[in-house]
Amino acid sequence: GVVAPISEIRKASHSFGSVSTAPDSDGVFRHAGIGSRLGSLNFLSLPFAAYSAIATDASVIDQSLLDQEGRLALRFLGAAGTFKRYPISSIIKSFQLLEEGQDPLIKLEEFKDSVVFVGVEAPGLLDLRPTPLAENLTWVEYNATVLDNIQNQRFIRKSSMLVSLSISACFILLTAGVLIFIHSPSKSIAGVAVLLIIMLTIS
Repeated sequence: GVVAPISEIRKASHSFGSVSTAPDSDGVFRHAGIGSRLGSLNFLSLPFAAYSAIATDASVIDQSLLDQEGRLALRFLGAAGTFKRYPISSIIKSFQLLEEGQDPLIKLEEFKDSVVFVGVEAPGLLDLRPTPLAENLTWVEYNATVLDNIQNQRFIRKSSMLVSLSISACFILLTAGVLIFIHSPSKSIAGVAVLLIIMLTIS
């Protein structure tokens, strides 16, 4: 089923988006879905709905980026706090100060040409999720990451199974060669580290 926003938000909203997203099999969130389906109805996910509301031209997602489940691999920009965050109390106080003709705590210019996500981050509200770069990333920052990936086309293109197996086989063979022909432990470790970095870079 669908849990809709309260009527006041529904009446004032331009559009809506689904916030239903499933993690990978290990419980870590690495992917984003374009939307959800309920019966004959299709819903864009929240970041895609936000993008459709602000986009000046249509942007088509490269179908080759989708995995077998129709998801996109996210490129996370950093750990928690990568995107600017402001306490709602400071926003409300700034509004009050502006109404009184005083300088706000947060200048309006901070939000010029920006997309603003509103959400919660208290652990008790269960809106924190594990990602590859953060053990507890707020859902607000997750959605901001997805929108950034859409706007800047940052989604990760995964290698095919054949390419992945070929790279793994080469890494194993080269690692074996390093361990067999380089007898210095320190040089062997350095050689394996270099090979690992190369493999992670090209995979």
